[in-house]
Amino acid sequence: MIGASGAIAGILGAYLVFNPRGNVVVFVWILVFIRLVSLPAVLLLGLWFFLQLASALSVAASEPGVAFWAHVGGFVAGIFLLLLLRRRGTRLLQPRRSRAFYTSRARDARQRFGRHGDWAGPWG
Repeated sequence: MIGASGAIAGILGAYLVFNPRGNVVVFVWILVFIRLVSLPAVLLLGLWFFLQLASALSVAASEPGVAFWAHVGGFVAGIFLLLLLRRRGTRLLQPRRSRAFYTSRARDARQRFGRHGDWAGPWG
């Protein structure tokens, strides 16, 4: 069984191959403590994959619920399909574009919005 979550897991696997040194911005919210934290993609996606694998191994296949094996299979399929179907000349293992473990307040992130609430984009 594979559905939207398995397809998204495939995209995560492909992202990991393209940008293993990339960072993922995570929203951390603990009561009034709100921060945006930049975590290495290899750490975050690796942890997510092993949690999915551990969950798949601990739940019987006949039990209803989350299709953990679809997540695991989608992730692995995304990696292999990217390697198989990518265009010639497309570089794997892209260089780092941001600083790992960078923390900012959510209030600071609002500066990225334009005057009328339009997203200013990652470069401005």
